[in-house]
Amino acid sequence: NKATEQNNPILAWEAAKYALSYNVYIGTSSDLSDVEPIEVTTNSYQTENLLNNTRYYWTVEAVNDQGTTSTTSGTWSFVTTLDVPQNIFASSTQIYEGQSTTISWFAPENTNGFLYYNIYVNGELLEGELEDTYYEMWGLDHNVNGHTISVTAVYDNDLGESEHATCNVYVGGYTDITINVKNGVGEPLPNANVSLQYGYNEFNLEIPAYYFTTDENGQVKETVKIVSVGSPYLV
Repeated sequence: NKATEQNNPILAWEAAKYALSYNVYIGTSSDLSDVEPIEVTTNSYQTENLLNNTRYYWTVEAVNDQGTTSTTSGTWSFVTTLDVPQNIFASSTQIYEGQSTTISWFAPENTNGFLYYNIYVNGELLEGELEDTYYEMWGLDHNVNGHTISVTAVYDNDLGESEHATCNVYVGGYTDITINVKNGVGEPLPNANVSLQYGYNEFNLEIPAYYFTTDENGQVKETVKIVSVGSPYLV
């Protein structure tokens, strides 16, 4: 009983003494009494034209040179390849903490036996039994190396869960900045308009200028989406 769980696996068994050939019975029901045998002359059989997402049952009997058949072996089963959700993608692959992104995908090519989807973040189940082919995702932690988002398809009749379809989402954080503005004699300058003319975020992308107004102490204290900036300018 050797059968890999894949499409069109090779079925194999121990050779029987005095066997000239073998009759292989294969079907989608455990009752194989009405199945036409497939005659082979070796102790293996290469299946073909099997459906995905399907449990198949099989058994084998030996035939000697007198045409006498042995008692059939036990009945075994295997599951063919479970179709995976297709073309998964994120509406935004680079977001910041507190922002959301929508994960979308297409249904498996073959939906025979399909029940629902499960969605995972970094291998941990986030939510199961989803019927839609999209999911709005909130609450991803700061991780510029990327979170792995994956979706599986789950099938009925104890067929199980497919392999994961994956995509990545990168989450940037924020930087606290403090700007002190003083006049020519070193006194704090309140209500001054200040601009940061350029800056770069954690994805090394240049961001637009920031504009601030100093408080009564001539200061700006802000949390921004930058990790490096140039010198501030009065505007």
